[in-house]
Amino acid sequence: MNNDYVIQFHTELEAVVEAEVRGVADKVRGAWMVGGCDMSKPVINFMWYRYLGLREAYIANKGDAETFQTIRQSLGNLLVKQYNIDDNIAENKAWEDILKDECGKILFFASSPRIVEYLRPVICSMDEDFVLLTPCEVGYIDELPDCATVVKFTFSNIDIYTNELLAQNFQLVYRFANTIGNYIRALKPRLLVCMDGCQTEYEMAALFCRQLNIPSVCIQQGWPSMLHEGFHDMPYTYFFTWGKGFNSLWKARNRNVNFIDTGYLYDVKDGGAHSAITFFLQAPVFLLTETYLNRMYKLISIVAERYRDNVIMVREHPEYKATDRQKEEWKAYSNIRNVSDMPLADVFAQTYISVSCFSSSIMESVVHGCVPLVFSPAIGARYNPIFENEGLGWIAEDEETFLAKLNEIMYNKYEQIFIRENKKWFESTGMDSVCTTVGRIKELAKSVY
Repeated sequence: MNNDYVIQFHTELEAVVEAEVRGVADKVRGAWMVGGCDMSKPVINFMWYRYLGLREAYIANKGDAETFQTIRQSLGNLLVKQYNIDDNIAENKAWEDILKDECGKILFFASSPRIVEYLRPVICSMDEDFVLLTPCEVGYIDELPDCATVVKFTFSNIDIYTNELLAQNFQLVYRFANTIGNYIRALKPRLLVCMDGCQTEYEMAALFCRQLNIPSVCIQQGWPSMLHEGFHDMPYTYFFTWGKGFNSLWKARNRNVNFIDTGYLYDVKDGGAHSAITFFLQAPVFLLTETYLNRMYKLISIVAERYRDNVIMVREHPEYKATDRQKEEWKAYSNIRNVSDMPLADVFAQTYISVSCFSSSIMESVVHGCVPLVFSPAIGARYNPIFENEGLGWIAEDEETFLAKLNEIMYNKYEQIFIRENKKWFESTGMDSVCTTVGRIKELAKSVY
């Protein structure tokens, strides 16, 4: 039986990293403790991302167990020497003095330009004092309300926590722990708000808040289909979801989080042509490999050839662009349009059928009135939720099935029957959701006192 080992790799990588990191904690007392916080989960997260690069070798070796010896050996080497694990907290009055005027506010933390932009609707609608902590430029600085203060996140060289094991072997994690711990202790926020949630830095911020009895909120930004390590055992007190249908899906790997459906923050355009077949491309990570991505590229050309009277739109992943050679191939078809720079809502408004492997765009397209067709060739990987069972769209596991289902949708003029009135997956959209989200944030921040 053919097995491409993609799912097998992810399952084994998660098991090995979790076992090895927790094994170190069993042998070295307080190994991952920083400022009273157990940072083993962020370390697991960090290690999982670091070793994703082993996937191609694992697949090429047909699941060779030797691939994971790198992880076991590297973590095993940490036990060769004795480490000073000093979990005392040193005072840092300098930071507290600098930030004293910002104490006790709601804290939004955004570590990337992408998240700064995604938080925009909520941040610009706040009417209660808050701090936006970010290392990034805020492109909508003029739109911020008077109650906003932007604090530039900069790495600290002051060690208020000491952990020799982390300092010597995980310098980035150690440096970040001291920095975000410093900010949290100096700002003493009433509530921490972040977005997406799978990033190591947000996990660490939430853990420092938990240690100080400060609640944290994470807002759903997308839907990963497969809940990889970054979305396991998230440390947030609350998680705001798009709708009730997602709550049980998230809960399956996050039993200690309170899930609250607050809706989809972004506008959904009424009307629109809804006539194009749109391919939402992804980076070759997680479930997508270079092989699968090339198969998707070929599908674009095949579909463009078969449906020459239809517009075929291509939206690249913002962090992984197609090669110049691939773009030249697309130029051979007059009906292919690259819409990577078009606002997402406008893309959805022009889309009839949305195509991708495991992109959040597939689930988002539902609320925009598009018909999802998932190309899911990875062995053992099915898009979750199962679109056919929910009446939302279709899933195809190979090219032949994909083209047959595409033809069926085109021929029968299937219309997305979901519509926004169905609250299961999307409680609300646009400003309705923004108002609900802002209200919940203020309510939770108020309950702290």
